[in-house]
Amino acid sequence: MLNELINIGFVKIGSWNYKDGNLQFSNDIGLNSQNALYSFAIGNTVKYVGKTTNSIEKRLSQYAKPHSTQRTNQRVKVSLISELTKGNSVEIYVFVRNEKVGDFGIFELNVSAGLEDSIINILNPEWNMNGSHKEKMNDIDSNGSCDEETREQYVYSMWQTVLDHRKLNYSRAKSCEIFCISDEELTEIEVEYNELTGN
Repeated sequence: MLNELINIGFVKIGSWNYKDGNLQFSNDIGLNSQNALYSFAIGNTVKYVGKTTNSIEKRLSQYAKPHSTQRTNQRVKVSLISELTKGNSVEIYVFVRNEKVGDFGIFELNVSAGLEDSIINILNPEWNMNGSHKEKMNDIDSNGSCDEETREQYVYSMWQTVLDHRKLNYSRAKSCEIFCISDEELTEIEVEYNELTGN
């Protein structure tokens, strides 16, 4: 799958790492485009594809330190940490071609914006939650509610990462800080996880 992205112009700019409870990214070539597509990959498997109108650096920093209302960023952060604590390397690729492909009245369309949906629909990256992976995390309402299957997957993924934190001797407070959630929210996740797993 990754070769398909490289063939159309994606280039590796760096990777994610997780050290001392901090999720960080490297931008080895200093690329900081705006209006760009980006991808996270493990080996040849594309895990996530996104688009930003901000700089790449700013967008990636939102995954490293998501705001409490940024559910997609939180979910992807959990997935990143989970893979990194398993010893997997998560590489960052960026689509660097940014030419305009056409005008529609006073509106313009650029290549990055036009490609995102097609790439996600064809490659079906796991963390995008489309197609067979769809969790509908973007359908969470203002009360944090979502469908039952979505919540179960979120709870399971979050708590598995907390268990990985424990192996690294991270405190509960550090896990809350990493996930940008309160201790009460982490307790809710723990209770739900125990109910799901019968513990």
